[in-house]
Amino acid sequence: MTTTRCFEELQNDGTYRGSGGAGDSYYMRATISTESYTEEYIAEYHDGVFTVDGEEVDDYEGWLSENFSDPAYWWEKN
Repeated sequence: MTTTRCFEELQNDGTYRGSGGAGDSYYMRATISTESYTEEYIAEYHDGVFTVDGEEVDDYEGWLSENFSDPAYWWEKN
């Protein structure tokens, strides 16, 4: 069995969730252009603590619903 853990929950604005291991998640935004590819850490969930831009946030579920409500459209080749 192969497990893919990159670009989880990819959004149209390039935001996605990545796994940091059991119970840990990192939220990033990727920007791709003809000249470069960049990734920016925007939030982290680690050991039960959720931080956004380095500041602890209490409303994890609220932040998720605000920032992960526009999933990227996937094309599947048959």
